[in-house]
Amino acid sequence: MLSSFNSSFNSFDENSSKWNQFLAAVIITVFTFPEFQPNYTTGIDGSYAWAFNYLFQSDFNSLLDLRFPISFLGFLRMPTTEGVNLIYASIFHFGLKVGFVLSFFSYSSNYFKSKFVPILLCSSICFFANLDVLLIGVAVLGCLKYGESPKPYLIYLVSVTAALGFSIRFSIGISILSTLIFAIIVNLVKRKNYIGAAGDFFVSVAIIVLVLIVPFCGVDGLIEYFESGINISFGYSESLSLQPKNNRLQLLGFLFPIFYLFVFTIQQSNSRALLILIPSLFLMWKHGMVREDFSHYSMLWYYALFFWGVVLVSTEMQKRKTFLLACISLWALSANASNTYGAKALNHEKNGVYNLMNISFGYSEWFDKNENISTKKVSINILPDSVLELIGSNTIDIYPWDLCYIPANNLNWKPRSTLQSVSFGSWYDREDSKGFSLETGPGFVIWHKVKDKGGSEFASIDGRSILNDNPLATQQIIQNYSRVYENSNILLFKKKSQRKISRKETAEKIKVKWNSWIEILKSKNGIKRMKVYSNLNYYGMLKSFLYKSEEYLIDYSFNDGSIITYRYIPSTARDGIWIHPFNSLYDLDNENGDVVKVRLRCSKPSVNSDFLEIQFENSSFLDSMVSE
Repeated sequence: MLSSFNSSFNSFDENSSKWNQFLAAVIITVFTFPEFQPNYTTGIDGSYAWAFNYLFQSDFNSLLDLRFPISFLGFLRMPTTEGVNLIYASIFHFGLKVGFVLSFFSYSSNYFKSKFVPILLCSSICFFANLDVLLIGVAVLGCLKYGESPKPYLIYLVSVTAALGFSIRFSIGISILSTLIFAIIVNLVKRKNYIGAAGDFFVSVAIIVLVLIVPFCGVDGLIEYFESGINISFGYSESLSLQPKNNRLQLLGFLFPIFYLFVFTIQQSNSRALLILIPSLFLMWKHGMVREDFSHYSMLWYYALFFWGVVLVSTEMQKRKTFLLACISLWALSANASNTYGAKALNHEKNGVYNLMNISFGYSEWFDKNENISTKKVSINILPDSVLELIGSNTIDIYPWDLCYIPANNLNWKPRSTLQSVSFGSWYDREDSKGFSLETGPGFVIWHKVKDKGGSEFASIDGRSILNDNPLATQQIIQNYSRVYENSNILLFKKKSQRKISRKETAEKIKVKWNSWIEILKSKNGIKRMKVYSNLNYYGMLKSFLYKSEEYLIDYSFNDGSIITYRYIPSTARDGIWIHPFNSLYDLDNENGDVVKVRLRCSKPSVNSDFLEIQFENSSFLDSMVSE
């Protein structure tokens, strides 16, 4: 690809025309255009991809009301064949990548007169980077330009990019906003222009608010969006952390060159760039290392490639040493990828021209093909005719997450604000539970069964139980709905006219030690939960902030001597870990397989206080879980 530039860009230096730079950006974009897979499937990720595309086309108001990590333009990251979303996404990706390349060229022109190095670095980044990295990259490059020559319009453009980031995904917006704030602070320290820095900050915030206040229909909607994003972010580490066996030497090999830069080159010409890069690099580190499956981890690698590209551009001296550090860091991070869950080769766009041709000239055929693929994939969720007759045209929602029951059966969907019940901690569970109230809940709820290796039909993600992940949402369904149908795949609940709970008995708190067995008194005619109150010590809080939360486990011991282990989330455990009836919602009198004792463990007990408190709670009901 690089050889094709030679004839067109012989004058690509500080005197190059804007036309040549634009043409270079278009060519790089064409060769690295992303491959879209606009079909969707059942499960967590596949069904929310369908949901965001469907809601954007058919129910935009519900989309704005979501309390979810992804926002109303989230379909741009994962377009499907709903409406013309695929065309919107294609245009957006093309424009974004062209904008990124032009931003990279503009920044590198201050350091390189040669055409070759900027094209090589930018092409390498574009072969790998996804939407998140490109959008954050555009903002970072704008902040770097602002740091060199503090022209207010640069930071104002970054503010618009931040608003766009928040419109797609909260994590993108917060990465850009934190970089923007750092850039203003760095500029303030260097130039001592307090009035100018304050003005840039307040105008930037005002731009973000003004851009977002329109789609969110006022200040209240915007505040709720930021409140939900912040709460979800706080619950991210403890609720979604994975614990693969990393190669510590390889992680050290990734981190050491970065620390070396900050310690030994901070006084050099690239110091400003390094400081401005800090917040986005740290947030991407958290994103990739907390949820350490390959999808999240690879995004860290893509961003690290961009980080080192900027560092190489910004370094005026010792470029060979910097290049060596970059190679070591990227190789080490790539080598450790084999330890992540679902590890595979790093994705790169090797068929960009073909991808663009598919959309530009074979769109109808390609569209129909993917629509048929989606229909076939979700057909496993087609319900029996008797169930469809029972539901009729009444509103319905899906619990916990497989939303593809809606398109498979053309149901009258009433989405809740959390969209899916994949817990992000206690705040998310409380918000989730509101979707099943008597006042605002749907007429029916499909609770699809998810089996685990222990035989339970109430599995959650990451070896947890949905009954423990979402105790408040589960309680709302039990209180306000009655089971009217069941087969091997689903439970169907219908909303009742009044709540079921008649009595709740809560015992005194008991202080216990980690890794000790706790006797369980026999339960009858009700649900027994155990509320667990544990606290991180200072070391645990620091480790969770800089890296990730530890793994928390509960062992269930039964009267036959068997033991089953589940992970749990500490914050939702405060609302109750399910004890009896074990892994059942409605067999309240079943004494077979009773839990006789439990044990609470942590993968690294030293991060917690020595003792934790437990509190048993028994709930009784007016009627059974089966409707008349």
